[in-house]
Amino acid sequence: MSKKNNFNKFIDALSLHKYKTCEHEIYKFLVKCEYPDLIVKAMAMDYYFISPDCSLRDVAKTYGVSAERVRQLIYKFISLTMKPSRYDYLISHLDIEYKRLIDERDNLQSRLNAVIMELRQYRAITDKDEKIDSNSSIDKLEFSVRTQKVLESAGIETIQQLIELQELELLQMRNCGRKSVSEIKDVLKTIGLELLPQGGEG
Repeated sequence: MSKKNNFNKFIDALSLHKYKTCEHEIYKFLVKCEYPDLIVKAMAMDYYFISPDCSLRDVAKTYGVSAERVRQLIYKFISLTMKPSRYDYLISHLDIEYKRLIDERDNLQSRLNAVIMELRQYRAITDKDEKIDSNSSIDKLEFSVRTQKVLESAGIETIQQLIELQELELLQMRNCGRKSVSEIKDVLKTIGLELLPQGGEG
């Protein structure tokens, strides 16, 4: 079993598992953060971030002290970081960065979805060998695995059955959320169809 690197030890010590992917942001924050003992901060930065796979002995050699002394100072750094005022500020900072990363991921996913939809539209236009109409099976449409399973579980087998449903009816299906509904509407749009409008008759 491979040994955990020092950054993972830091994450464990401060219970920052949610922010494990924010290593760069944690480092930037701690570099700017004031500590009463600068040598403690310097050693900790070396041990946890700059050379995350080095040993206490390696750090000790760099600073000309014993490995046990480095261990003591590392623990002191953790204690200083865990002080409520500093720790709360760190969490507040990371929450902002974490949300930014999540937003970036969602934006990338949206852009990917847009590309996928363009490809679907292209295929719908260029694929002349296979006609898709309202009597076709929903298998002919390129739904995600999750959405496909939702529709199959609800007994929806044909496109005709699907377009006779209203958006609200889809949302009432088990495991069918707004993302799935949005996907269904987008896919139907590529073949010139849409869900039954609200207030329409089934």
